Amino acid sequence: MTNYEIDTRVPMIICTPETKGKNSQSLALVEFVDIYPTLCELVGLEIPRNLEGLSTIPLLKNPQLPWKKAVFSQFLRKGIWVAPDGVEYMGYSIRTNRRRYVEWINWETKQFAARELYDRGFISVLHKAGFPNGLQLLLPYANHIYSRTITTNSRPARNL
Repeated sequence: MTNYEIDTRVPMIICTPETKGKNSQSLALVEFVDIYPTLCELVGLEIPRNLEGLSTIPLLKNPQLPWKKAVFSQFLRKGIWVAPDGVEYMGYSIRTNRRRYVEWINWETKQFAARELYDRGFISVLHKAGFPNGLQLLLPYANHIYSRTITTNSRPARNL
C-alpha cells in the first residue's frame, strides 16, 4: 500500500445490460469514492449530496467525456509500513493525467517532511533531479493538496 501508481491506479470495470459501447474504455480519472454514487445511480437510488465522489454513469455513455482534472489519495506509513527512519508519515497525493505529486507530513509533529513530483510515471523525482522549473511545477500541486479545489465537470477546475 502506497501513494504511487502500483497501488492507486486500478481498473474500474462496470457492465450493465444498458451499457452502450460494450468493451469500450475510458482513460478518465476516477476514484474509489466514485463507486458508491455510481452504484446508487445504477439502481435508481438518490445520490447523497454530501458525497465527494461522482457517478461515472456519464462516462459509460460517453467514454471521451471531459472529466476530473485530478484525483486524490493519502496513505499513512505506520506499523509495518513505517518509513526506514522509524518515523510515521502521512502522504497526500494528487494525480493528474500528466503528473503525480506527493507530499509527506510527519504524523506526530505535523511538520512538512518531503515532496515528490513524477511526470507520466517516470521513476525520477523532478525536483531532486535539478529540474529547472521544479518549484513552479510543484506549487500548484501543493496548493491543491490543501485546498482540494480541483474537482469535476460540475465545478470550476484549473488545468495542471
